[in-house]
Amino acid sequence: MIDEHTLSVLEFNKVKKLITSYAVSTLGVERIEEIAPSNNLEAIRKKLKEISEFTALLSFDDPVPFSGIKDIRSYLERCKTEGAILLPEDFLQLRETLRASRLIRGYFSEKRKEKYPLLFSIAKRLTSCPELEEEIERTVDPQGEVKSSASPQLTKIRKEIERSKSLLHRKLEEILKRLPDNVLQERIITLRNNRYVIPVRDGQQGRLKGIIHDQSASGATLFVEPVVTLEISNRIQQLEVTQQREVERILRELTRQVAQVRDELAENVAVLGQLDAIYAKASYALATDSTEPLLNDEGRMIIRKGRHPLLIQLLDNAKVVPLDLRLGEGFFTLVVTGPNAGGKTVALKTVGLLSLMVQSGLHIPAEPGSEIGIFHNIFADIGDEQSLEQDLSTFSSHVRQWARVCSEADHGTLVLLDEIGSGTNPEEGVALAIAILRTLTSKQVRTIATTHHGALKLFAYQEDKAENGSMQFDSTTLMPTFRFQLGLPGSSYAFEIARKLGLSEEVIADATSHMGEDSRRMEGLIGDLEKKVEAYSQESQQLQSTRLDLQKLVSAYEEKLKKVKHETKHLKKEALGQAKEIVQQANAMVEQTVAEIRNQRASAQVIKQSREQVRKSAKQIETQLQQLTETESKRPIQVKAGDRVWIELFRCEGEVLKGTDPSGRVQVQVGNTKFTVPIDQLREARGEQKASLPKVSAGLPFSAEVSDRINLRGMDFEEASAAVDKYLDSAYLADWQRVTVIHGKGTGALRTKIGAFLREHPRVKTQRLGDWNEGGDGVTIVELKEGH
Repeated sequence: MIDEHTLSVLEFNKVKKLITSYAVSTLGVERIEEIAPSNNLEAIRKKLKEISEFTALLSFDDPVPFSGIKDIRSYLERCKTEGAILLPEDFLQLRETLRASRLIRGYFSEKRKEKYPLLFSIAKRLTSCPELEEEIERTVDPQGEVKSSASPQLTKIRKEIERSKSLLHRKLEEILKRLPDNVLQERIITLRNNRYVIPVRDGQQGRLKGIIHDQSASGATLFVEPVVTLEISNRIQQLEVTQQREVERILRELTRQVAQVRDELAENVAVLGQLDAIYAKASYALATDSTEPLLNDEGRMIIRKGRHPLLIQLLDNAKVVPLDLRLGEGFFTLVVTGPNAGGKTVALKTVGLLSLMVQSGLHIPAEPGSEIGIFHNIFADIGDEQSLEQDLSTFSSHVRQWARVCSEADHGTLVLLDEIGSGTNPEEGVALAIAILRTLTSKQVRTIATTHHGALKLFAYQEDKAENGSMQFDSTTLMPTFRFQLGLPGSSYAFEIARKLGLSEEVIADATSHMGEDSRRMEGLIGDLEKKVEAYSQESQQLQSTRLDLQKLVSAYEEKLKKVKHETKHLKKEALGQAKEIVQQANAMVEQTVAEIRNQRASAQVIKQSREQVRKSAKQIETQLQQLTETESKRPIQVKAGDRVWIELFRCEGEVLKGTDPSGRVQVQVGNTKFTVPIDQLREARGEQKASLPKVSAGLPFSAEVSDRINLRGMDFEEASAAVDKYLDSAYLADWQRVTVIHGKGTGALRTKIGAFLREHPRVKTQRLGDWNEGGDGVTIVELKEGH
């Protein structure tokens, strides 16, 4: 059981208050206020899954019909009493809740059972009472009055009342018309003591026979009920009494019907409150980018980009510096150091609050993959008030917490200690802090302690199962970055901050002289180490970004190569099919020719020669088909610079100058001429020593001699523009439709000038910067005009 002190210092109730703002009913608010941490691993896992289902529902499904949920528990309690009568307005709230129960039960139908099994299992406990809902609808109107149609008797009574009131008003109007102005105070009909009366001037009451029911405050007006209307007024009162009895009878009967399903309605109230609470938790999770963490009962904690929930509310999600921290994996105790206002206490509270949230079945504002250990107890000794005058009572309260922790904590406990060893003599405080941390470490208690004491940094370095950590500080700007780094102690930067805030150099120099040589050296080493770690961290991030870009490029080129191979295979299969069809047609034609020769009675020798010619032609075609089939079955060979290869395109041997590039091309040399050819045009050398190209016709495509890209990196603009101009002519003659100009990213100067040059070039149709998988801003993709 986690004590109230821990819940208070970690401000857990404030988190619950934030969640209640998303609830749609007082039932949901009440359930959220009852949230408390638990150490039941399976129960916690189930609550987290419920929220995950609801976040998926809110993100991708239709809205849940939550409107109309009311707290009807007091009405259900009154129904226990025999003969009890609920008011018409009570029935309105009952009807709204019945309607909500019916709609929500219908929403979680069988079709959503597979998608949201946990929510379905909760909603299926709802009971629909359509008959009761319809009866309330038939009896009570939206204004909270019993309808005249609620019973035939009530209809008859109310009609009689209306007729009597109409007759009464006619008689009173006739009396008003007959009386002069000096008798009447005002020519109106009004009510006094539920009787219809006429206002008469004082002293004129003798002019109107009747009963005086009231008098004005000044005494100038008397309210008189005429004698001639007494009988009608009495009749109306009798009818109204009868009406009231009939209304009570109707409401009593309706109350009895509610009492019959009281238990079902009480269960509905519990289910609606539960669903509303889960809805509020899921809505809060979506609003704060919270996720479902992994759980363990081994005391292991891995927080990835964790954010303090209250800081999210205060600063906005994007402005909160996330926390990356781990504990319980290789070490049990973490000592966190760093400058004042550097974020040590916030980090400590973030760990504690995220743990409380998880053990209460709540998602946490952290990235997926975060893992939180389930503890049977959490102790937090965190003092927010940083004062230069820490009196004995403050120190005593800390000692009481430390004593309790040392006696009660075990391997299933999380302990958070802020500024341990402070509030007393520094030497004695350090000694106490080391003894406490060593005791907790030996008991395998998961402990995080913040401090400014240098001796505790040494303790964490030397102690087995203890580790240093610190909050980063920018030594250049002398401002905290609020980022946690594991494995590195932090410097307090007291002198640097003092210098920035205006303390004189003489005072700072004097203070420095009072520090021991070892302390000065250690602080200097820590500062230098922090700078190196920061530099390495930035370089690592850049390398990671470059590696991801390269992976994307490799994936893109592999996909392109796969597509080209597939298209090539498809074209070859089509060609083989067409060739077979030609052979079949040729055979048919030959047979027809032979038949014609026979019909013309040609000599046997002529027929024999014709058949022999046909056989030779067929064999030649079959040989070509076999060669195509063998070529299809062969995979591209592996080559490297210096290999002798057979080049199918030129039917001669050549030497490999460069291995295969990402586009699947190889640079080769035949005689004194260099070419870039596809890898699938190369075979193992046949031993033939042709040193020159065979003669080719003028119509041979030029694309084998000219690459589809040119590299300008390392050139200035004059060299680059001349190279591009010559290259575009060659690419144009080679019939390339699109080429790539590689100029690199750099400062962008060469890219800008080459872009302007290409826009004015007569060979260029269009030009654009490359996509991420083409080289990005480091290349320009050029589309050439069509040749003639």
